Amino acid sequence: MMTMLTMKTFFSDTMVKNIGHIVAMSGNHLTAVLAISDDLPLTTGLFVILESGTKAHLGMIIKIEAMDKTANGDMAVTILTKGEIIYTPSGKISFRKGTSSPVMMGADVILATDDDLQCIFADIDESCISLGSISKTNHVPAKVLTNRFLGGNFGIFGNRGSGKSTTVCLLIHKLLDTMPYAHCLLFDPHGEYEAAFNGKAHVINQDNFVLPFWLLNSEEINRIFLDPQSPTLNTEEEVLSDIITQARQRYALQLERDTARITVDSPVPYRMSDVIEILDERLGSLGESIKVSILRRIRQRILSVRSDVRYKFLFPKMGANQDLHHILTNLLRIPVAGKPLTLINTSGMMTDIAQVVVSTITRLVFDFLQWARDMQMPVLMLMDEAQRYLGEDNGRFSKITQRLWEQIAMEGRKFGISLGIVTQVPSSLPSSILSQMGTVLVKKMNSDAEIALLARYVGDMPLEIGESFSSFSRDDVYIAGDGVRNPMTVKCDPLDENRRPKSKGGDFLESWSTESNPQDHVYSGLAAWCDYKPE
Repeated sequence: MMTMLTMKTFFSDTMVKNIGHIVAMSGNHLTAVLAISDDLPLTTGLFVILESGTKAHLGMIIKIEAMDKTANGDMAVTILTKGEIIYTPSGKISFRKGTSSPVMMGADVILATDDDLQCIFADIDESCISLGSISKTNHVPAKVLTNRFLGGNFGIFGNRGSGKSTTVCLLIHKLLDTMPYAHCLLFDPHGEYEAAFNGKAHVINQDNFVLPFWLLNSEEINRIFLDPQSPTLNTEEEVLSDIITQARQRYALQLERDTARITVDSPVPYRMSDVIEILDERLGSLGESIKVSILRRIRQRILSVRSDVRYKFLFPKMGANQDLHHILTNLLRIPVAGKPLTLINTSGMMTDIAQVVVSTITRLVFDFLQWARDMQMPVLMLMDEAQRYLGEDNGRFSKITQRLWEQIAMEGRKFGISLGIVTQVPSSLPSSILSQMGTVLVKKMNSDAEIALLARYVGDMPLEIGESFSSFSRDDVYIAGDGVRNPMTVKCDPLDENRRPKSKGGDFLESWSTESNPQDHVYSGLAAWCDYKPE
């Protein structure tokens, strides 16, 4: 039987427990034989220090196996090495990922104390936020490196009901408490975040949302004004593109602006009345080569969309006079004026309309920050239920948002965009986006296939770690990647009730226990759906 020793190490003056030694190695996976005692509750996730001579490394126990039953309780454990511990002449412990020298065979395995973990995880000289405490420690802060975290993209993944929305709220609250002049956009598909940021958020919803039609680019215009199943779709796209270009140029001439560089995608205002007028001119022209049926189909579709209450945000009363400066400063909170977060609530919009809204807003922000790159105003863009907009789909127009977010994922950080993705189905996202996640936060997850997918793309998340995700509580989250000094399982800080998301799902017990006024509910729903007014 192995004897557990109490000893001093070269980097600590406190007495520590030498609980075993390394007996086998395979890459960064080490096997050790540990001595077990009543005062050592051995579990996976415990941190250990591997010491040999003047070298020390940090490791985590990821697998425990009983040895021969006659071995008096000794255990064989698999340890995943995390990085190298450095003892500086000043007496301070520092840590770095990777290693300049390998762990030696026979190295002592020492149980890491909270003081050791405080030095490794929490004593950090750069700006950080703490999301909670490291699991299986006595309140060692779990710190996220702010600039590194936001300087790349990040993803929050987990089962339905695992607490992803609460984690989003915790993260944003921590960021805004530290940086009150931030510029954040959060796409909220369920309308659950407004209650969590009361007073700190500028809320945009279907009732106050304004996105003038002239801001749409050619792809977005086609998606709204054309039928993707039309047999003459290619011709219709060419005709509509030409007509809108003419309408933009016609309005620019009235303002005495140069029209030479104006294209269908230029953010130059135009009037929908001019589009109809140009269509009518072509319909009445004897020399028009386009079939009358095509021109009539485009005209009818435009009139139909204009009269559809669901698209009223595209046709504000100010029309072409709506100021692009006002739209952008309103979206990005310039100035912040006490509301550093813009919540874009798409819960009242049909899915196809919400996709256009998300795509157009994203493109506007991305295009603006590319042209204004000297402004030095980083923006966080966070998309909840990302599979709604980025999921794989073979539809003709469904790739618009996906291509845009792929571009932002790969190039956005150059222009000051931090991209956040929240989803319960990471496998639904394009690999080109998933592979660009610099930091991941993983909540409870039961699917082996989803865990294996994340492990493939996240270097700091070996598959063995993922096996523990199914046992997570709503307060647990695994964080790995560029935004943390070392991968860690975190017990999240509790949030006050007024800082938590509020789901709008039905309360069956309350609703089915008393009679309300169902006619009012029906009228309200119809009014929102089709501008219905009771007789």
